[in-house]
Amino acid sequence: YYVHRGRRIELEFFDEYYETYGIDNFFDPIFDDSILFCLLIASKKQKTPFVYDEIVKNNYQIDGDSMRNMLDMQVETLSLFEKMDLKNYYFILGAGINSNLGPGSWNQLIADMRDRILRLASLNPKDLDDFKNKICNTTYVIPQILKDLNEDEYFRRLNQNIYGTFIKSNLSVKVNPRFEDTTIYQVARILASNIDENKALTFNYDEILEMVLEDNFGVTPAVIFKGCATAKNVLTIYHSHGFWPYLGIRTKLHKNSIVLSSIEYMENYQSLQDYSAKILNSFIDNTCILVGNSLSDYEEQKIFRGHYKKNMAQYSFLFMCEDDAWRRKYYLIYFLQMGVIPIFLRVLMKWCRI
Repeated sequence: YYVHRGRRIELEFFDEYYETYGIDNFFDPIFDDSILFCLLIASKKQKTPFVYDEIVKNNYQIDGDSMRNMLDMQVETLSLFEKMDLKNYYFILGAGINSNLGPGSWNQLIADMRDRILRLASLNPKDLDDFKNKICNTTYVIPQILKDLNEDEYFRRLNQNIYGTFIKSNLSVKVNPRFEDTTIYQVARILASNIDENKALTFNYDEILEMVLEDNFGVTPAVIFKGCATAKNVLTIYHSHGFWPYLGIRTKLHKNSIVLSSIEYMENYQSLQDYSAKILNSFIDNTCILVGNSLSDYEEQKIFRGHYKKNMAQYSFLFMCEDDAWRRKYYLIYFLQMGVIPIFLRVLMKWCRI
């Protein structure tokens, strides 16, 4: 679709048959000029069919210094999300929803595995860091080294990081009334409100969201991960990076589903036909809500970017905590180029509430 100036003041879109559409057909009847500006900047960088030069000629707000000027603009994105009036919800969840519930962060897990490697291989820290950078300059190589040295220790460290300090009773509002204020409880509440339509994809290995749903809402979701058949007609939680159950036997199926080390990432993101990439790409055919997920993973960004280049009318929303004004503005510039609109929350206590 192309954009041009019609006889009226507002911008219009037209397709290859020159059928015109008002901007409200694509976005919102009172679509904010500054948001349009952001979209045009993003589209210019992507070399999309938007006729950027024509916009520059006819709109005094946009000039050659537009990207720099963007950082001086105040853009409100929450109103866009509120006006969508979604009938069903597709969540993409990250480690942030488990804040203060027990599981450690990615950095804590890597640090723990790094310490185990130093002990197993009798290396000093500098030697390991130099080796890591030469073999594969990414944090994913630390889990790979540990797995190759001692696979049992690799899974022990994973289990300890997830459930070592986890207390299941803290997930029940009846036992812990303050739990109702957490992000994961509110996500579970929304999921449970329409179990036939709502879905969640999580990059977390743990079973905590499933336990929140069962303990507080009486909903037992289907758990889908690599090697596990897809369920139908039931609330579904997709674990695209694998599933590690809280209790019971952890089988070879569970171990093979884990995406943590560098080789595992390669196997799951080499192409859009690989499991994790395929699941995520199919998920974002819908309007998704990213919570507890910073969208900082390079492979995840590539999939959003590739999907958006094919379907520029499709947007998802990223809820994130950020107080700094400059960073908020640049996040907007950066993520719009992937078809993701960030919605910024102020930092409250130790977690963000939605």
